[in-house]
Amino acid sequence: MYKNKKIFILGMARSGYEAAKFLSSKNCEILITDAKEKDTEKINELESLGIKVIITENQLELLDDSFDVIIKNPGVPIDVPVVLKAKELNIPVINEVELAYYYLPKDVKIIGITGSNGKTTTTTLTYEILKKAGFPVHLGGNIGIPACKLLDDIKENDYLVIEISSHQLYDFKDFKTDISILTNVVETHLEHFYTFDNYKNSKKKIFNGHTKDDLAIINNGNECSLESTKDILSNKITFSALVNADICLKDKAIYYYDEKIIDVDDIKIKGNHNYENIMCAISVAKHYGVANNVIIEVLKEFPGVE
Repeated sequence: MYKNKKIFILGMARSGYEAAKFLSSKNCEILITDAKEKDTEKINELESLGIKVIITENQLELLDDSFDVIIKNPGVPIDVPVVLKAKELNIPVINEVELAYYYLPKDVKIIGITGSNGKTTTTTLTYEILKKAGFPVHLGGNIGIPACKLLDDIKENDYLVIEISSHQLYDFKDFKTDISILTNVVETHLEHFYTFDNYKNSKKKIFNGHTKDDLAIINNGNECSLESTKDILSNKITFSALVNADICLKDKAIYYYDEKIIDVDDIKIKGNHNYENIMCAISVAKHYGVANNVIIEVLKEFPGVE
């Protein structure tokens, strides 16, 4: 996809650093720029790979129409002058997750998790259950492990459980999951998106490219989630700890449709918000045929995340 190309990486941090390292093996001409990066060890490493590193706040003057693509760090605002100039020059703007997507091996199953709350717990728990069940599964994304860092380890037909933030989703174009989880949507990050509609539309991109063969797991107790997903084509499963849903609380237990999975007293992490995160993970596990005893064993021991 990106071989023998001229690449502009905007923002270093973990994702920019891993994207630059990965692309250095593709015979690309790479410029990476950050306003404040102080990790001289990483800078030296990138420069040793032939990557041009420029630390400056005057990034606009670095961009011209000779670049083939911009890879933007998710933390960079959507309307900084460099991004606006790229659009004027018709230079595509993507992020590190989208870049990794283009290089995934054949038939990798992608489980993408987003939402205003609960993303990290849901992502981690989903990964732990699939791992316990013996699946060849990888964990990455906004959870702190850039997707590009995983590419050397992921093989055909593996599973990738990936946390995806609204900031990452905003720049998605082709990225598509097999299963998408939307934990909930509440009004937040308006300093980045300016309007709640922009934020909601960004979250909805988790369902990009979905057909009836793909699965959407949606919070039946969150009106914004239901409104945002009413026209998606996915096969849907709903969850809620507060209202009736396909997977919900009944008689102090979690039920998947009419099947009792586990009593809440046997779950190590407590609270309705955690039970809803657990419901999402259970939905993925049941979709892939994981046995209940495996699910229960993980839920009895899973301590939560920081």
